[in-house]
Amino acid sequence: MSDSETQQRDGRGNIIRTANQPILITSSTTTSIFTGVGTLLAVQIGTDVDGGTYYFTDQDDDPITGIYSVTAKTVTDFAGTFAFVGIPLTNGLKVVTENTTGIRMIVFTFNG
Repeated sequence: MSDSETQQRDGRGNIIRTANQPILITSSTTTSIFTGVGTLLAVQIGTDVDGGTYYFTDQDDDPITGIYSVTAKTVTDFAGTFAFVGIPLTNGLKVVTENTTGIRMIVFTFNG
């Protein structure tokens, strides 16, 4: 198998079978990205909001170990792509944005 035929794998080594459509977030809200098993790849902020914050929870609204949580909110003062190097998740993914009216944030994931 050549490099161009290599399958994308999650953090557990499982082949990722389906790609999610990137999710666009443009305001202060809680957005369910997926339920069940999946992989967080990256967050891209195209239009930043000074003073806004975002963080991640699972489907039960519990902080996710290993990524930013309710105790370590990330600011939206910066634009760019923030990679998460394929963090595997087992109980879904939600993104909570606060004070972010006018933001342009895109969340990239796979679920398997």
